[in-house]
Amino acid sequence: MGRVGAVLAAVWVASVFDGVGQGMAQIPTQVGKNHETVRQAFRSLVVRAKPSCVRVFAAGGSEDVALGAIVRADGLILTKASEVTSQPEVLLDDGRFLPGEVIGVNRRHDLMLLKVKAQGLPPIEFRQQGIPALGSLLATPGRGDEPLAIGVVSGGRQTVPPTPGVLGLVVHRHRAGPQVTQVMPESVAERAGVQVGDLITHLDGQPIASCRALVEAVRSFPPGRAFRIHLARDERPVKVTATLVANPRVDPLAGVGRALPRGEQLALSNRRGSFPEVFVHDTMLRPRDCGGPVLDLEGRAVGVNIARTDRTTSYAVPAATVLKVLEERLDE
Repeated sequence: MGRVGAVLAAVWVASVFDGVGQGMAQIPTQVGKNHETVRQAFRSLVVRAKPSCVRVFAAGGSEDVALGAIVRADGLILTKASEVTSQPEVLLDDGRFLPGEVIGVNRRHDLMLLKVKAQGLPPIEFRQQGIPALGSLLATPGRGDEPLAIGVVSGGRQTVPPTPGVLGLVVHRHRAGPQVTQVMPESVAERAGVQVGDLITHLDGQPIASCRALVEAVRSFPPGRAFRIHLARDERPVKVTATLVANPRVDPLAGVGRALPRGEQLALSNRRGSFPEVFVHDTMLRPRDCGGPVLDLEGRAVGVNIARTDRTTSYAVPAATVLKVLEERLDE
């Protein structure tokens, strides 16, 4: 940690010009939180933690959707639930690509527990006492020898209210229930297969008798939650599955003067609200970089990154909360 300490002063001076809430993002700096010299200083921490970090892929291994943390030597892995499919695959630090079995989900905290067939894996070390103080530096490890990004704790323990989900259709009142008059291009509804003229009769088994009932039912589902839509199409029943997304999914201001090229949009997490307990930091994460640990200056996991919500805000579930969830085996 000596190398880390040697650059702390430079980091703090540079962070003033790193766009942290001061409207100064375009002022050039020699050293910022994500400058190469700072990332190198955290190298020893992430090298120690990276054997405990995994990449989680969608079914078929075609797309990486989240990070994960090994939490038990016999193959238990914790990750972010709303970004992971029902048949994920896991890439271990040693290069093995293994199917992951979903054995538990805690929707309140958006956490998922996977099981891979492996033994002798190195569990991540969690710091059990409290959350980091405001201004503490944090590093997010991946599968490489350098941190994916560096950040600063910017907010204490808090509850995040729900973010409304967007289905992407227009309905009008019909005697048999809400009838679809428009389906937005590339929307959740279009991807699910909803068509103009469909009558919406149920959502996840809940009867939908009016447009107001439909709105209230949609609002009850957090972004990232999959649910069934029951339709009547040409007098025959049709069932489709949809997963709500928050709107918008990108922050057009992200990346200005920071880790991304100027003007590049930063994707935001699909689910970025309705968390009972998080702390806030300003690490610039991609949605697929959530689900894994975030480290303090001693290399211990102080939490699990759970959402990227805007240009300067990421959320992490505190380590103590994560450990409690693990004790409960992620019961619903």
